[in-house]
Amino acid sequence: MENKTFFVYLYKNPLKNNEIFYVGYGDHLRKGGGCRAYDHLNEVKRGIISKNLHKYYTIKKILDGGSSPMIEIILNNVTKKEATDLEKELRIKHKDTLTNIANGGDGGDTFTNQPLWKKDIIRKKLKNKVPTIHSEEWKSQLSEMRKKDGNPFYGKKHTDTTKEKCGSVWRGKKIPEDLINKRRTLSIYKLEFPDGTDLTFTGRVEYENFFRNYNNKKSKSEKVSWQLLLKNKTLKGFKLFIIGSIKKSDYIKSSPKTHRFNKKL
Repeated sequence: MENKTFFVYLYKNPLKNNEIFYVGYGDHLRKGGGCRAYDHLNEVKRGIISKNLHKYYTIKKILDGGSSPMIEIILNNVTKKEATDLEKELRIKHKDTLTNIANGGDGGDTFTNQPLWKKDIIRKKLKNKVPTIHSEEWKSQLSEMRKKDGNPFYGKKHTDTTKEKCGSVWRGKKIPEDLINKRRTLSIYKLEFPDGTDLTFTGRVEYENFFRNYNNKKSKSEKVSWQLLLKNKTLKGFKLFIIGSIKKSDYIKSSPKTHRFNKKL
């Protein structure tokens, strides 16, 4: 029997006569706990800019005006299908005032108010979009913003009910053998530079640290996304290869200057 733990919620704009500007659904038993309906509001309060800029700035404008968006759960304790069906119906019904990106449901059509030809262009841009590389200054600033009162969970504790729900998700489950073996090994990466030279890294940590140091000395246009390079294997003249693996127990940390592994394979 399907769980009836899902709900549908609305965001209303008090600056526009409680006009509905966002529709969504959530699950009371989600792994992270908390209520999905309040995530959007908490993100804006914490200064986290989401991909949906229209929604972000709508909520920010309401908060800057001294008000708060009205959050209303209009359907509660239903199955996932019932929740997604109503969510999609409401998104289509109120599409002229909504800030939602998608039409609703699981996946489906996206960018509600855009013509088909433009949707294809946007999908292509998002697919090839280079992940954002945050500066150390921004990371430090964000860390300070989230300390103490900047953290919405500051001073709070999970209830015994929430702890039980979170624990029950994994309790009694056995970790697959292939995943255990994967965690016991480190991949060996070979990076070829545009000029033909190359470096070898043992494990993701060495690989990521190299590019963090590399990007700190480069302008924005010259920075290289290690995430995208890891995914596509080629980027801005760089080429990446996985040439083998080594057990963590046999690994000796490499020199930060050469980024080489010291143990013979």
